[in-house]
Amino acid sequence: MASSPDGTARMAWEAQLSAITAEEIKERTARFAKDGVRVCWVATRLRPWVGAVPSVHARPSTEDEAPHTVGP
Repeated sequence: MASSPDGTARMAWEAQLSAITAEEIKERTARFAKDGVRVCWVATRLRPWVGAVPSVHARPSTEDEAPHTVGP
């Protein structure tokens, strides 16, 4: 959870590593919004919900790649 210096803006970065349906993650996103918290979901594998909710796909690099890759 990150907050602005004055506390008026809050954002959660959620690493979703276990399986979850698109409907479940949409419901969780809505609960965050109801509480005034923006959320961005982070996945290490492409999941069906990536792109359906605010999210990024981040995967570890291989030996011959740049240190890390992040994408939609």
